[in-house]
Amino acid sequence: MNTLSSDKLLVSLFQIPEDYRAKLAEIAASSDAINKKTSINACIIEALEDYLKQSQDIQLKPTLPKVPLRAFTVRTTRDMKQKITHCAAAWQLQTSFPVSMNAVVNTAVLAFLQKNIQGYQPPF
Repeated sequence: MNTLSSDKLLVSLFQIPEDYRAKLAEIAASSDAINKKTSINACIIEALEDYLKQSQDIQLKPTLPKVPLRAFTVRTTRDMKQKITHCAAAWQLQTSFPVSMNAVVNTAVLAFLQKNIQGYQPPF
């Protein structure tokens, strides 16, 4: 029997490039400087919320960068984790190729960085 409610946080381990993590840290630090307390985790959650609410027609196709990835712990709700899983499954059905939850997270973070850092392009 499942005793966790959807409002309790779960810990998930995702892998993101070091460049993404560094840029998220810069955004979190700059938001802290203007008295809007934000963490890297909050930036990732915001990125996922923005990405997952888009229709699949305008979402970037989930992909994993071809660079070394660093493990990062993300605290999220059961509902958010389920939405990530459903998004990955929908893309897998559309493309006929495996799409991981990690690819969805990385693509959401890339879209978030491009939205928040003018002209951002990953260095890889």
